[in-house]
Amino acid sequence: MDKQLKNHYLAYAFAASLLGLIPFPATADSSTAILQMRVDGPDAERMGSKDSYPSCIEAITRMSCRVGTWSGNHRVQRSVPVHAAELPSALVNHPSPPPVTWRWGLFSQSIDDFLDKTKTTGLLILKDGQVVAERYQYDRKPEMPMRSFSMAKTVTALLIGIAHDKGLITSLDDLAAVYWPEIAGSAYGQTSIRHLLRMSSGVPFRELYTWTPDDDIWVWGRVLYAPENRNQPQRIEAYLQSKTAR
Repeated sequence: MDKQLKNHYLAYAFAASLLGLIPFPATADSSTAILQMRVDGPDAERMGSKDSYPSCIEAITRMSCRVGTWSGNHRVQRSVPVHAAELPSALVNHPSPPPVTWRWGLFSQSIDDFLDKTKTTGLLILKDGQVVAERYQYDRKPEMPMRSFSMAKTVTALLIGIAHDKGLITSLDDLAAVYWPEIAGSAYGQTSIRHLLRMSSGVPFRELYTWTPDDDIWVWGRVLYAPENRNQPQRIEAYLQSKTAR
């Protein structure tokens, strides 16, 4: 190959690889075991490893309490169990799990690379209904309850779908107040279930993460988890009723 043409080809290959245009072979994980657990993780000391990952009320502002408060903590507040179906679908392990890899720039990345860079407590990957990877960090275990945060939105949507299928909810276009009359005076109560599921109520909500009184994340967290609000569902209704503007 002509030297100048070869140089042009190499330059193109390098640029194309940066853009992800050339599919270089992926490298498999260093271990093929589906279930893997480790007692540490990124920034483990700041995450509370020296104190065996304690729990505390101030988990939002104290990093050392977050792992212990948001996973493996059986002191769950205001929880309602969702009972399994009579014939639940079993999550079985994949007999020959494929390697999970992806391209990032010039390099192939693996699950291990992802976990080494993120403060992930648990990770479960399914393919065709079978488990291909199950990983835990910070001494978490499969049997530990873990707070789902925004994943609960998907679970809520599934339950709403089941309720609608069973006729317990007549229409997704019904106002929320039809099924929760105690919030009828709020903007949320006057929003359809469909729009609530899509997070399109139009009610202002500021996610500032400053943990100050003007931060709606902080205020909502206090409504849910402050000790004085424990087992006080009317506090939730009072908060929602205070939201009347769009």
